[in-house]
Amino acid sequence: AEHELNCSTTAMRNIGSSHVDPYSALAGTAAAPYGPLHGGANEAVLRMLGEIGSVSRVPEFIKRVKSGDGHNRLMGFGHPV
Repeated sequence: AEHELNCSTTAMRNIGSSHVDPYSALAGTAAAPYGPLHGGANEAVLRMLGEIGSVSRVPEFIKRVKSGDGHNRLMGFGHPV
């Protein structure tokens, strides 16, 4: 399925454009999601849910996210797709 220009798709396209062998392109693509904003985002969501703790604490968490203090992010909702 098309996933537009996410990190790993872009990596494959860029590496492949240099006419490298497919195995090297795949190796670079496999490494691309290692960072916290792509492949590690699911782990950040789990940490966020653990921090929230219960449904009753969701409104306060959302309030902190909206405050823009830079300490809280609403993980899992940043992807434009």
